[in-house]
Amino acid sequence: MTTDRDPWAQPRFPEPLAEGQHVHPRPQDSVLNTARANVAGSCPECGVSQLESYRVLSEGGWWNVVKCQSCLESISREPAALFGSYSPLGLCAPIRFGKATV
Repeated sequence: MTTDRDPWAQPRFPEPLAEGQHVHPRPQDSVLNTARANVAGSCPECGVSQLESYRVLSEGGWWNVVKCQSCLESISREPAALFGSYSPLGLCAPIRFGKATV
């Protein structure tokens, strides 16, 4: 017996996408930026105190880096999470570059 309040009596399906329409549209920004944090200290290469910390995708995966914004010298570079900000449930990589990961 079905009633008007039964959600399965007449299921509503989403409208199909129009031809060429994407589920996730392209960003409207011309430049994509990452969140950066100022770091105290000065660059050992050029002496300027414009250090910033941020995450980059480079060879070998995601990295947390500290770079001089004047000369782009890398002050430090540490492996970040294996999948960036995405953390899948029940999946872990035990070894990365010879080091155990959590």
